[in-house]
Amino acid sequence: MDRRFVKTGAILGGLVVIAWMAKALLLQGLSVTTLGTAPPTAAAVSQSLGLSASRTTLPVIDEDYSLQDVRYFQGNEWAVATVAPTKPDADTVLIVMKKIGGTYQPVLGPGVVFSSSYVYTLPPDVSQYLNKRGALNG
Repeated sequence: MDRRFVKTGAILGGLVVIAWMAKALLLQGLSVTTLGTAPPTAAAVSQSLGLSASRTTLPVIDEDYSLQDVRYFQGNEWAVATVAPTKPDADTVLIVMKKIGGTYQPVLGPGVVFSSSYVYTLPPDVSQYLNKRGALNG
């Protein structure tokens, strides 16, 4: 009985050493990448820009687009962001977001121009800002 116990222990010990060595060999030269902190509006913007026929992943901030100007209103409960593409094949657009449950959610856009009927659903300072930017028609 003791002999089987020792033999089993030796086999298990050998497997542990082999697994440890295999892990070291497989991970040799791999580096860990840490991601920087994205603006709180980045997830909402990426989701609102969405997927396309040529993309199977969401757009990534600073890779596919940049946020050139984010204005916050009403104690940071509302935000309007200017979204500029990094490639010249798309338009610079605006997106209006509202903080819901601690995260920003798109409520209008992305778009270049919005119907002036939306001013009744937005806070007055957000509507004024959009009007000043020439983003309301009608």
